[in-house]
Amino acid sequence: MPPPPPVQYRTKAVHFKLSIATANVNSLHTGPEGYGGKLQYIRDQMKALHLLFLGIQESRSSEVCSQSDDILRIGSGSEGGHHGVELWINLKQPFAYVGRKPHFLSKQHVVVVYADPRVLLVKLSHELWNAWILVAHGPHSGHPEDLRATWWSNLTDILTKFVGDSELFALVDANAEPGPTDAIHIGPRGTLPSKSTGLFREFLHTWALALPATFSCHMGLQNTWTAPDGLTQHCIDHVCVPCSRLCDCMFSRVVDEFDLGNSNWDHAVTATELTWKAIVSCQKRNRDTSISSVNREAICGQTVQGQLRQFVVPEWNQDIHSHVSMHNRHLKDCLKQACPPVIAGAKKSFITDDIWALRAQKLQCRKVGKDLQHRH
Repeated sequence: MPPPPPVQYRTKAVHFKLSIATANVNSLHTGPEGYGGKLQYIRDQMKALHLLFLGIQESRSSEVCSQSDDILRIGSGSEGGHHGVELWINLKQPFAYVGRKPHFLSKQHVVVVYADPRVLLVKLSHELWNAWILVAHGPHSGHPEDLRATWWSNLTDILTKFVGDSELFALVDANAEPGPTDAIHIGPRGTLPSKSTGLFREFLHTWALALPATFSCHMGLQNTWTAPDGLTQHCIDHVCVPCSRLCDCMFSRVVDEFDLGNSNWDHAVTATELTWKAIVSCQKRNRDTSISSVNREAICGQTVQGQLRQFVVPEWNQDIHSHVSMHNRHLKDCLKQACPPVIAGAKKSFITDDIWALRAQKLQCRKVGKDLQHRH
């Protein structure tokens, strides 16, 4: 049996454009802030603002994976009517361009690898781009310090198990202020520290993440949460990007015009837009013509049975993919040998063999002429 054809690759110049946002919605379904129509209200705004990813905390909804109005919604589920994190993906928003051709994500490119009421970890696998998206909701400062430390430590364990050193984007309601600048993870527009700032900064350092909202790419105010008394505002919701992508952040701001549909002033949406260019190596897809070049009307048990019996089964210690690939290639070869395609002739009865041969010669000459013109 002939060996499988070698895998061929080709390079593409890709222009990536990502718009990422996060928000604590206070509830999507259950009261007092949840109600019918809120999902569509948020979906419409997400599409109108051309956001690609939207991380949601405090959804208070059940576990979900659905697609509606070109928005893929993935939710980890709540616990006792509280928490629940979700990732929404706009399937009609291009994430990359090759030349002028836009490329989109689909549900086939998305895999959920971990989910609990406070953490959702999703892997994106596209031929042009591979990355991890984390949506998380950290415990607030009213919890004991040991509980908060345990939660952040467990989050690191989860990411260590799955992510490794791959590219990670985190959409987090950290319930923690960034704190003062360190010029790497926190920019010159840092804030005053809060109780969980140290735990949050350790998380950023471990996973080489930076906060665009603290650097010069951020426009306007940073505050994303208003205290219940309405007297103070804090920066506790964050879009975290890899430090290596910080220079690709073109824009960052609190999106005040994105209305979360709550009756009181609580959390606001914060978003970041990134754009960069890269050369990507993609597997070349060769069109499989082995079946299309077979005379299907001639296929029957007698024509291929003998040749199929000549198939040599490989050793069973080989992986199943090799078994399937070798069997399929053998079957296609048998069909090509036993049922060769019928040479197409003229469909009109008044066209003679000489005229048909002249037509074939004309087509061949036209092909040669096109090739010469292309070379010129």
